[in-house]
Amino acid sequence: MSNKNFRFLRAALAVALLLCAALALVPETRVGDLLHTSASARQRGIACMGTPFVEDLYDKMGDKTTVKFNPILVKEFPSREICVFADFSYPGHDFSKPSKITLGFVHAALSETLNSGFSSKHDLTLTIGGEQVALGTTSYKNKEETGLRGKVQHETMSLEVQSAVFLRLANASQATVKLGETEFTLDDKQLKALKKIADRAQLN
Repeated sequence: MSNKNFRFLRAALAVALLLCAALALVPETRVGDLLHTSASARQRGIACMGTPFVEDLYDKMGDKTTVKFNPILVKEFPSREICVFADFSYPGHDFSKPSKITLGFVHAALSETLNSGFSSKHDLTLTIGGEQVALGTTSYKNKEETGLRGKVQHETMSLEVQSAVFLRLANASQATVKLGETEFTLDDKQLKALKKIADRAQLN
């Protein structure tokens, strides 16, 4: 290899390394309507993610499109956590404004045997702007997975919320949630994620 070609390759390698270093400093990149982040940046805890990843999923068998974001962290406890998620669907590929949005929560716990009160008490009440909004009893599902951290119990509780109520929640500066006997606050990060779903549903 000539000295000229060697110098060219060395310069190209230096530029590539600089680009990689610059990209490492950028936490997230938007491509179309999807929010892409590295797996390490998104992963936060047992089951929750640190950053909302909004995506469109088309179900060919059911001929419907679902717009959703991955469950993101709301509250941490020793060896367990609570996440929030939201989604809506419409038939086929052509957007149709939904009348209701699914609002849900995941309780993930590192445990051999789940000791939780959510299975018997999972009513959902929001406090928005000082006003309580009782949404009723959520659906309840429980599953167990085994991973690198051992057995993880996942409790998923969700219900469909009228679009007007969901939009009010998404536009709030802060909201308090009472799920069963557990209370926690949705802050700016979680509310912004809900706002992304409201925007995609064209609720405004």
